[in-house]
Amino acid sequence: SPWLRRSAESSSVFQGRKIAMIWNGVDLENFKPMGRIDARKALNLSVSRPIILLGASRLGSVLKGYDELLDALMNLRVHEEFDVVRFGHVSMESKKYKWVRDFGYVDDRRILNAIYSAADIFLAPSPQEAFGKTVVESLASGTPVVVFEGSGSAEIIVHNECGKVVERDDFREFAANALEFMKFSRNRELIRSNCVHRSAGFSDQKSALSYIDLYKAILRQLSS
Repeated sequence: SPWLRRSAESSSVFQGRKIAMIWNGVDLENFKPMGRIDARKALNLSVSRPIILLGASRLGSVLKGYDELLDALMNLRVHEEFDVVRFGHVSMESKKYKWVRDFGYVDDRRILNAIYSAADIFLAPSPQEAFGKTVVESLASGTPVVVFEGSGSAEIIVHNECGKVVERDDFREFAANALEFMKFSRNRELIRSNCVHRSAGFSDQKSALSYIDLYKAILRQLSS
């Protein structure tokens, strides 16, 4: 990500060296927008209530920030109506949130695509993220994403077009901003279209072509 490149450029090891940046490629063939109502019915989710989605391989990791976010969302549930759904491995401690619908670890991409498509918004609160594969998968499924600033994920999101970038480390502000953007973006076809358009720049084909272009440029320098 550009964020990781800037970090490398400012380091004592790589300072003054030319650094190329190539985005990680994501297999987008399996992630496309589905009808939200159809996806919810297939997953036995509410067809009327707003749905907030959380997801990562290991949700309990302190690097992901989900437990802090769930505490903030729990406070907001007193005044707001919404459901919370999540996928990924969950720690015993994190299972205390009985009001969260857990899908567990999902390795079937068709089911994962349906989960992304069923949600109104996907939250990725990791304060430190080099990239953000789930962020791209959510966008490709037509679902906007909220992230913290100062990470690779923040470089993926176009602020207020396909999601929101929130000031770092304030989980209450993060949750409040997520609800605000969800109300604004819900049922807006333009936001959905913006998400899919943005995700197209992170396909594995584009990543592969970028590597080929870089190799060709290096070979030209070596032969000149």
